[in-house]
Amino acid sequence: MSEPDKREYFRIDDRLSIEFRYVTPEEFLRLENIIRYNPGHKTDKPYEMYFPGEPAGRTGIEENEVTAYLRVLERKLDLIIDLLLPQKNGVSYKTLFTPVNISGAGIRFNSDMPLNLGERVELRLALPLAPFSKISTLCEVLRAEEIALEDGPIAWDIALKFLVMNDYDRDFLINYVFVKEREALRTGRDNVG
Repeated sequence: MSEPDKREYFRIDDRLSIEFRYVTPEEFLRLENIIRYNPGHKTDKPYEMYFPGEPAGRTGIEENEVTAYLRVLERKLDLIIDLLLPQKNGVSYKTLFTPVNISGAGIRFNSDMPLNLGERVELRLALPLAPFSKISTLCEVLRAEEIALEDGPIAWDIALKFLVMNDYDRDFLINYVFVKEREALRTGRDNVG
C-alpha cells in the first residue's frame, strides 16, 4: 500500500514567466520583511484601483468600468515592460517563460542555469490572472538535478520551496491554482461528451 500524499497544497502544471536570482544571507534578511509585508497583488477588482490624475467625482457606470479596465490594461503593460527589462538597480535576474509545476508551497521548473542545493533565491513570477501582478518570494533550492534534453543541451530540474511570501500573494497564488484546476476539470468534462 502506498503512502498518502503529504502535500499541503494542490499542484498544477502551467507555463509562466518567472525571474530568479541568488541572494546572499544579508540580502535575504533585508528582503524578508519587504516581501512579507508588501504584497505584489493589491486588488483583483478593477474598480478599486486608483491612479493619480483620476477625476475625483466620475459619473456614469460605463465611464467607471471603461476607466477601470483601461487601468488594468495599463498595469498589464507595466508588467510586460518589467518582464522585458529584467535588470534594475544593477540586479540581474534570470528570466524564463517555461513550463512549471506550482503550488502554494513551491515551484518546479527546468532551467539552463544551475542552482545549488540549499541556496537561497529571490523568485518573482507573473500570474496571468487579473490584476496581473508579479508575486515576489524568497525560496530555498530543494532540487537541482542535471538532466539531458532530447535536442542535446544540458538543463537542470529545479525545485524551490517558498520560504517567505506575503499572505495576500499566497492566497492569490492558491486562487490561481484553483482557477486553473477548475479549467482543467471543465475541459476534461467537455471533452468526454
